[in-house]
Amino acid sequence: MLRVFTTLLLCAAAHAATIQTTLTVTNATGTLSVATESASVSGPATLSGIGSGTFSASVSVSSISGENLSAPFTIVLSGGTLAGTLLIPTTILSGATSVSATATISNSLSTGTYAGATGSFALTGSGSVSLTTGAITLSFTGPGT
Repeated sequence: MLRVFTTLLLCAAAHAATIQTTLTVTNATGTLSVATESASVSGPATLSGIGSGTFSASVSVSSISGENLSAPFTIVLSGGTLAGTLLIPTTILSGATSVSATATISNSLSTGTYAGATGSFALTGSGSVSLTTGAITLSFTGPGT
């Protein structure tokens, strides 16, 4: 009985492990579509101590809330997918090249090795949106908590 209890405690502790990591997305590119009133970006992502994968996010005009764009995102890694919400200031649409944003990982959206993962990242970065061509570029980095 003691052995089973110890095993259960070890499993619970392993599942709730905290990993300190920094998220970096460099030169994600995408397009802004006037026809669909939406934008999407994707590019390489690195989570220090975890690995590299692909970051993807999309946003519709209807998701603008106050001073932020709320964009669902995924980071596909070899062991599964981290997913959540990225909040980006709308000032990026008016030409601000340096922004601060927040990414929150949702435990109900992440899969595989990352199922149940939660956390948030305080991000700083830069980006551009061309209102004439629809081209988007985005780079950011920040520590996770």
